[in-house]
Amino acid sequence: MARLTKAKRGKHRWIGLALDSNLRSRKKFEAILDDLLINSIWKLYDFNTVNEVTYSIVKIDLNSYKESIEILNSHKLITTITSSGKIKLVRERMEIKF
Repeated sequence: MARLTKAKRGKHRWIGLALDSNLRSRKKFEAILDDLLINSIWKLYDFNTVNEVTYSIVKIDLNSYKESIEILNSHKLITTITSSGKIKLVRERMEIKF
């Protein structure tokens, strides 16, 4: 079966997050995302702890991007750092090697 062309895959944004030091479990963070991003299509990509800070990158569909940013920033354990249409740019801006 042929791959979908870029135009047919749908648009998305990558969001770089810093998490509270109490949130070091990927499964717990995925459960929080499930509760917060009910109306969004998302996928957790990177999840790494460096110097007592946990960093994460989440892929969000473009239609719910702005709402998702507001929801994530309203949570007390999550802080958004950066976002982009390319994961490479988010990783560079966060200065984290995954």
